[in-house]
Amino acid sequence: MSSSQVNIDPKAVAAHVLRHLAQEQKRGRLVRLDELACAIGVRRGDVRRVVTSLHAEGHVDAARMTL
Repeated sequence: MSSSQVNIDPKAVAAHVLRHLAQEQKRGRLVRLDELACAIGVRRGDVRRVVTSLHAEGHVDAARMTL
């Protein structure tokens, strides 16, 4: 691991992802993966892994980026 990489807590990212998706869905907005990563402040790849995991658990529709 290089010094520029930071360990993230996937559970913390998942909580932020779910909260952000819920807020934006309530407003009637669709969220893109890169927009979500920027809003949360983590790398796009980290958000992609978390969304994939949440999708597998049935919490998120990864194709539509909705709950």
